[in-house]
Amino acid sequence: FKNNIVAGIQKNPKLPDSELDLDGNMYISGQAGKDKHGVAGDPLFVDAKNNDFHLQTGSPAIGKGATVGVTEDIDSRTRSVNNPTIGAYEGEK
Repeated sequence: FKNNIVAGIQKNPKLPDSELDLDGNMYISGQAGKDKHGVAGDPLFVDAKNNDFHLQTGSPAIGKGATVGVTEDIDSRTRSVNNPTIGAYEGEK
């Protein structure tokens, strides 16, 4: 489970240690917990109320994802291979 933006998760979810590889996720309403490089905070979506989940410039999710070898985001934009953005859309610093 890598490079996702997660909302609505309880603070200390009981996750099976051996079944999930948590790395590079952002948690909007909780702590990163066992996530190797997870961060907690507001991802600064452009307009979440209207389903625009692109990230604003300066989002703390930009460049903080785990390296997974994905080369394009959901909009077919080039994604950084070494320092990807957390979430479906690559962001600009």
